Parts: sequence; structure tokens; C-alpha cells
Amino acid sequence: MSSMSRAVAAIAVGLVLLLGLTWFDADPLWYAQRQATAHIDSAGYSLLWALGALAMSGSVLLMGALAWRSRSLLLGIVYVIVGAIFVVTPVLVFNSVALPDWLSQGFPGLLSIDSPLDAGVTVGGGMFLAGLVALWAWWRDRRSTATSGPTPVPAGP
Repeated sequence: MSSMSRAVAAIAVGLVLLLGLTWFDADPLWYAQRQATAHIDSAGYSLLWALGALAMSGSVLLMGALAWRSRSLLLGIVYVIVGAIFVVTPVLVFNSVALPDWLSQGFPGLLSIDSPLDAGVTVGGGMFLAGLVALWAWWRDRRSTATSGPTPVPAGP
């Protein structure tokens, strides 16, 4: 697998994890929390919450591993930008800062600040840090190949 296809696959996996877990947190888990509160029975909600927390932790670890393995500039930039959007937007919404239309209406239900797990913020933060790791690994690899120069060829017998 080439480095570009590895980076594109890692970007796709990261976006699917981020959007999927954020949806899970904002819709089924939120609904289960409301049902548990209304019926004073939290067994189903607790199980869903625990599974969501495990999935969140695993997704952050997976994104970090994919970022380290790809060592791609493209992956690093995409992860940093998308992760920063998911980390900063709830802060802006909570502080009542006016958001552009594409950001406030583009992700209905995904950038909620009242979700039980805050999966968007947590996984977005993990994506942001994984992007920084990918950028650092890319820069380190690029620097090491530039400073090492050509490999000397040993002289014949």
C-alpha cells in the first residue's frame, strides 16, 4: 500500500469514527439518557454509556496509530483542522459566539454541547493530537533523510 493510499484510508477511518461516535452520542445515547431519567431505570443507559466510552477510547488510539504509521503531511493537516473544528465549536457555542452558517447548520446534532459523552470533543481532540503526531513524524522523517545524505559506497578490494 502506497503512502498516499495509506493516508487517504487513515483520513477516511478517522472521519467515520469521529462522525459515527458523535452521532451515537448525540442521538441514541442522548435518547437513552432521557428514557432512563423518565423511567428511573438506568441499566440500559449505563451499558450504552460504557460501550460508547470504550469505543471513544479505542478510536482515539486507532487514529493515533494510523497517524504514526502513515507519517503523512496530508493526514496531519486534515486531522488537525477537523479535530480543531470539533474541539473549538462547542466552546464557541457555549460562549454564544456567532458562528458562520456552514458551521452552525452544517452539522445538526453533531456539535451538541449537552451530549452525555461529549464524544465530538473527545474524539476531535484525539484527532487533533494524532494530526500533530503525524506532522511531527513527517517532519522528523523528512529532516533525517535530508541530513543523512547519500550512503557511501565502499571501495573495491
